[in-house]
Amino acid sequence: MSEFNPLVERVDALLKRHQQQTAEVVSDSSAKDLAAPAVDAQSIYAEFPTTAADPAPVSADDDVPVLTEIVDPAAKSVPTFDHAALGVEIETAVLEKLLVELDRALEQRLGRTIADQLEQLMDSLRAELSISVRQMVREAVAASVARELAERARRP
Repeated sequence: MSEFNPLVERVDALLKRHQQQTAEVVSDSSAKDLAAPAVDAQSIYAEFPTTAADPAPVSADDDVPVLTEIVDPAAKSVPTFDHAALGVEIETAVLEKLLVELDRALEQRLGRTIADQLEQLMDSLRAELSISVRQMVREAVAASVARELAERARRP
């Protein structure tokens, strides 16, 4: 008695499906001539060892997908590729990335430049205000001293 092998079950299901498809495509008389001889997959794959970790058994009724189905090339149209749309998408993506980088670079550069210019402007305003305040204080003190001297000169 041989051990259960899920691979063997899948091969059996594949062979049965292939035989059914062949029988449907070809007429009854020619189907007998073209049908593949029955192959016992159990005997073919008996040499492959099985392990205790094999997956759960697959029933023979399962639909096993195959890559041998015949497809009519005229039935399916190949989708056309829109190169112009791809170009627009690439251009948009590149522009978005460039704009982000440009914004960042401008912000850094302008931020430094504006800070430097503002600092220079504030320094010059401080200097002008300092000169103006000193001049006003000198004029106020001179006027006050002149007034005081004029009052003392009037008093005997």
